[in-house]
Amino acid sequence: MKKGKYSIVSFIVFAGLLIKLSLVSPSVAQTKIVQNHGGKTINLKSLSISDEALIRAKGAADTLNNDKVVRGYNTIFSAAGEDIIAAWFVCPQDLKIKACGIDAGDNALSVRAELKIVMINKEWTEKKLNNAGSENLGYWISNGNTNKIFPFSGDVTTSKTWINNSAESNNPFGSDLWSDNGIGASLFPVDDKNSKSYQWIEMNILNNEPELKKGDVFAVCIKNSELRESNNTFGIMATSETGYGVFKFYANGRTPGDLTTAGWWKRDFLVNVVVVVEITGDASPMISDIDILETTLSKEARSVTAKIVDQNPSGGTAGVGNAYLQYFLNKDTTWKDISMTKSSGDIFTGNIPGQHAGTKVTYRIKADDTNGNISISGESYSYYVFGPTPGVKSLLVFNGMEPEEINQFPMNSYFVLDESAKVNNWTHDVWSYGALTSELVNHYTNIFEICSSDNSGENIKYNQGVIRTWLAQNGNHNYALSGQEWLGAKDGFIDKDYSAGSFEYDILGINHSYNDVTDLNASIKPSRMFAVQNSLLGDELYRKFLLWGSDSLQYDPYYELNKTENWIDGFDVVSDQQVDIQVETRVVNGTTQKTNLACLTHRTLSNGNKITFFSFDPIAVNTKSPKTNAKYFRFGTSIQAPQVKILQWFNLITEIEEVNTKIPVDFKLHQNYPNPFNPSTTIRYELPYKSYVNIKVYDVLGNEIKTLVDKEQNIGRYELQFNAQNLPSGIYYYKMTTEHNSITKKLMLIK
Repeated sequence: MKKGKYSIVSFIVFAGLLIKLSLVSPSVAQTKIVQNHGGKTINLKSLSISDEALIRAKGAADTLNNDKVVRGYNTIFSAAGEDIIAAWFVCPQDLKIKACGIDAGDNALSVRAELKIVMINKEWTEKKLNNAGSENLGYWISNGNTNKIFPFSGDVTTSKTWINNSAESNNPFGSDLWSDNGIGASLFPVDDKNSKSYQWIEMNILNNEPELKKGDVFAVCIKNSELRESNNTFGIMATSETGYGVFKFYANGRTPGDLTTAGWWKRDFLVNVVVVVEITGDASPMISDIDILETTLSKEARSVTAKIVDQNPSGGTAGVGNAYLQYFLNKDTTWKDISMTKSSGDIFTGNIPGQHAGTKVTYRIKADDTNGNISISGESYSYYVFGPTPGVKSLLVFNGMEPEEINQFPMNSYFVLDESAKVNNWTHDVWSYGALTSELVNHYTNIFEICSSDNSGENIKYNQGVIRTWLAQNGNHNYALSGQEWLGAKDGFIDKDYSAGSFEYDILGINHSYNDVTDLNASIKPSRMFAVQNSLLGDELYRKFLLWGSDSLQYDPYYELNKTENWIDGFDVVSDQQVDIQVETRVVNGTTQKTNLACLTHRTLSNGNKITFFSFDPIAVNTKSPKTNAKYFRFGTSIQAPQVKILQWFNLITEIEEVNTKIPVDFKLHQNYPNPFNPSTTIRYELPYKSYVNIKVYDVLGNEIKTLVDKEQNIGRYELQFNAQNLPSGIYYYKMTTEHNSITKKLMLIK
């Protein structure tokens, strides 16, 4: 590139992560652009509309580097009065900061916040930041004023003293990079969980766009401007990630009112804070348009292409040197390099060797330029090689849920009943790898599809075409479908009519849907349900409920699924559809209205196919919460659970056996339930012999948190409650030690 001309490379940086956007050619240097996965560009004539472009580009292969964000931003990291959340960033090249954005998840009380940028001291390298763990670092005080703590040395007006509470000898924060004499720019965080956009502060409002060098570390600090004692909070969308994280300043103590826990902490969270920058130094190659490979039944080699471009804003020599397709298998995280060849233009191609069934393949792209600058694609991608089990004719589909969570709650609990019973003789494969294909479903006779109950439904894949064709092939093919957002997410969250020719009408037997029939603005409340007496799938639930004696059967995902909100839909049915459970509405079409609508039905099609549909998540059915009613019972994992009745109707299980064995046969420590939890959870264990029992809880560093049991106990089954009210969110371990063995399991607290 000749001197005298210039170009701009725009980057977005997530906390500790890098997101690369496309290069801008010299002729349009004043116009920022974002390139999405399909190769289309989104013009950005000013940063004031950055949020629109980011909404459309977020998640695209060439823009989002969220390989460390394994669960997505699924929780809210909050700040009370005078608390500060500080998200740190490492400069990939020399750059200029243009704007900062936050993705707020909560601000019901309209709390005002302030945003400023500070340097991180040189001693705090990226490696040190990543390995800091969750710990209390310290704070600043003024001599003679020991009851008042300060986050930054610039806030201390008299003699400055850093109170150190950790093994680290120095505080992380240096001077202000961007503020108005220490005061940050004012904003009111807006809860936008549904729109997933960012609120922006542009640096040019102070006529100061900070310029930094490659390797510099800085932090975007967002402060709650309420008084220190205030419990009025705002929150930023986040995810809990061990080994990475943010700094948080607790003005009134991490335990509110306990100043021994006040000051700066390193927390294992990643918050959804972004920074738009202008690269001014010699940039490394830009990697985009990477092929995203879906899970396959093929054991053959698979080809991956990517677009790799090297253009240097500094005016230096440009050009791609080497390109590599890197991959690893299963949990072996050692990357293997495969040289990529230039196939045409800026497109490079490489081949991942074929793998056997059951293998998880993770891959990414690495490239260097002629000056030795290295780029690694921000996101790594994974696919599985799936192999149907010979002779197995049932497929359990988890739609919109992660494969890594198959053995975690709730995915591992839909057909694992309470200890009073067990399901016999149901053999099945499990699929949680995206959309269904004809190649896959043609291996099976019965499909049970459970859709994600997340609040947006955005991860649900719609398989109507594949399922319709599969059903038409054989009258012995049976299909069950459940999901509280299956109707709503597909139709734009509105009420809708269905007519002949549609999947809903022809297959599911629905002629009208009623979206979100819960209370207005009260989606954390349960919905009252009525099991229909003498119905095929609801009668046993009806009779058990009467015998149990509680006053309300209800759908309660907020409790049973750990804060998943209640967006149950109701629907009307065609003439041959049988209703098994009804939901009592609070709102119909946006208007307060109390009536009963179908939410679980079944039918048999003319060619013999058995079909059933839930507009709710079956595991989240209970009586009243144990917090408010002693008659609490979880029907979602009982003998009477609708999903168990469906297995019987499909002739997939020969019996449900009552378990009357009073003497356990093995030492067992069960997975806590619920998990994740807040603030309490149940831990069950079994002793086949009289034994001394010790059960303790530890944090991820191995520090003992609490002893739950420490005594000799007789043969039997036991359960206890672990209350983590005073503990921070995170991963913990509980360990049972007896005279005969030791068992450890993991639990997760999310507040």
